This record gives sequence, C-alpha cells and structure tokens, in this order.
Amino acid sequence: AEAAGRRALAALAVLPEGERALLELITVDQLTLPEAAAALGIRQVTARVRLHRARKTLHGAAQSVTDQRTPGPALARDALITGTGERT
Repeated sequence: AEAAGRRALAALAVLPEGERALLELITVDQLTLPEAAAALGIRQVTARVRLHRARKTLHGAAQSVTDQRTPGPALARDALITGTGERT
C-alpha cells in the first residue's frame, strides 16, 4: 500500500500546477467541476480539458507500472487490441 501511495504522489508531482490543483479540488475537496472551475477562476471548458489531461497522465503512469509488474495481462490486452500476441 505504501508503494502504491508513493507512485501516486510521484505521478501527481509531474502534473502541471493547473491540472494538479483542479484534480485536488475535485478528488480531495469533493468539489464539482463547475465549483472547482470557479474556485480556480477558469472556464468550465478549460477545467474539463485540464481534468481530462490529468486523468490521462495518471492513467498512463498507472498503466506503465501495471505493464512492468504483470506482463501477462498486458500481452493479453494487446492481443485483444491488435489481434496478435505481440506488443505494438
């Protein structure tokens, strides 16, 4: 559990400040997207884009850790996507 927490904090550290602030307001402070946008003084559309980018970055970081730890499921996932057992 500690290792997962450290990886999550490391992934958060690489996010740009605006993305990290928005993600924290939504996940930690439990604000809605419109509330978080208002708190940051940005438009809701901008907030949506930042949230999407932050989630994509964090998902990519989590996926790379999963791929490193368990190559079997990653290969199975790639086989479903590409129709082969080889990575693309």
